[in-house]
Amino acid sequence: MFSSIQTMFTISVVLAMALPLLAQPVPPHHQPIGSPTSLSGTIAQFNFGGEGEPKSFMIGQTLVTMPPAAACLLASFRVGDTVQVDGYGSTTYSGFQRIEPTRIVNAARGVDITIPTPGSETSWSGSGRLAQYNYSSRGEIDGFVLDSGVFVKTPPHFSATLVGLAGLGSNVSVTGYAKQTVLGVTVVKASTVNGMTVHNAPPPSAAKPKPKP
Repeated sequence: MFSSIQTMFTISVVLAMALPLLAQPVPPHHQPIGSPTSLSGTIAQFNFGGEGEPKSFMIGQTLVTMPPAAACLLASFRVGDTVQVDGYGSTTYSGFQRIEPTRIVNAARGVDITIPTPGSETSWSGSGRLAQYNYSSRGEIDGFVLDSGVFVKTPPHFSATLVGLAGLGSNVSVTGYAKQTVLGVTVVKASTVNGMTVHNAPPPSAAKPKPKP
């Protein structure tokens, strides 16, 4: 009997110590598909999304795919431009050679694009003045911007706590995981704000109504 109680107590202690760690966001470990490669050549054509926006381009029979946030940087590119592409090469199911670029240089247009490698998030801590809250398309606060330009992401259900912790114009300290976007912005997924843990898991959904007998 005593042994069972002691075992249950040990398990409870271990879980109590582990839960705060489980609440912290961890950086993703996704890596680009393929092996490092380089290619130089002229743009043969662009490929477009549903709104007519350029999503990728062809160099000969090689497909150069762009992450969504970087596609807008192709606006100044033209068919016939000579570009240098560095990235990760692989073969698609349809047999195309594909490159996920990490850098694209279009010397004729004076454009040099560096695309961060997925999974390159690093631990980050810093502080600054809260310049503005960030609102999602639903009108929810899902982060804020520091006066340094750093964008801190927090989940919408944390908004009430956030407003109480850090008002507009106040100094705020943040820890979390940061990445540098293709647009040159530092984005931090917050772990703590002013020492308060940010629980990134969504809250439990509302209780479902009981079925009628």
